[in-house]
Amino acid sequence: MSSYRSYIGDLARVPWVTYEPILALVNGKARNVSYRRFVEAGLAEDDEEFMVAMNESARCIGPEKFRDWVEEQHARLLLSRRRPEDVAFRRLPDCRVESDEVLDAVAKLSGGDVDSVLARRRGQVWKGIAAWLMVKHAGLTRRDVVRVLGLGGGSGVSYQVKLAEQAMANDNRLANRVQRLEQKWQ
Repeated sequence: MSSYRSYIGDLARVPWVTYEPILALVNGKARNVSYRRFVEAGLAEDDEEFMVAMNESARCIGPEKFRDWVEEQHARLLLSRRRPEDVAFRRLPDCRVESDEVLDAVAKLSGGDVDSVLARRRGQVWKGIAAWLMVKHAGLTRRDVVRVLGLGGGSGVSYQVKLAEQAMANDNRLANRVQRLEQKWQ
């Protein structure tokens, strides 16, 4: 997921990106507009150096020393894995719940409907709770959850789950309500 659209003002800013250092490098009062012009001007040109850099490594762009370091880190991580697998193939062996049932239960818990759970709203905890429950009880991978909840990618699922976990850690009443819901599925 790229942060470009939030840099230029097309999307809301995300809390984990620090925008000011990059935007401070461009001139003008409307820095997001200046940044957009800068990026799009670069896209309009044929940049041979960039194409060479893209072809030098499948994992990153940068100086040779950096590319070598990334390749070493990648190799080390691969060796440290117990078994190679794609996480998309992981499933819970004994899933008792369908994703639709999770959505319906979370909607009821929230006091709204499924559309309100799926709505894009900042700080909305119910989508994160639905994502967390789908992974835990419906056996969905994060990739599956992306499709069901209409998120932009796996990082969106992680972010939503993090919000839900924080909300449940800070709100005992919410945590108890979710726990009672889970008990029905166990």
